[in-house]
Amino acid sequence: MKFQIGASEVIPCLDNAFLQMHVGESASITCPSSMAYGEEGSGPVPPNTNIFFDVDVINCETTF
Repeated sequence: MKFQIGASEVIPCLDNAFLQMHVGESASITCPSSMAYGEEGSGPVPPNTNIFFDVDVINCETTF
């Protein structure tokens, strides 16, 4: 998955997590509902749901 950090392309929890990671790192990320889809939910994600991700950073591009 490719996205721009800080551009609201992903849930806030992922933006925050990837800001702290480096290429080659892996992490298990727990996103509380308040940093994911909150009280509204989204698509198949019900309201007030915590979300869990296992991620690997395989590349990072810097643009200015």
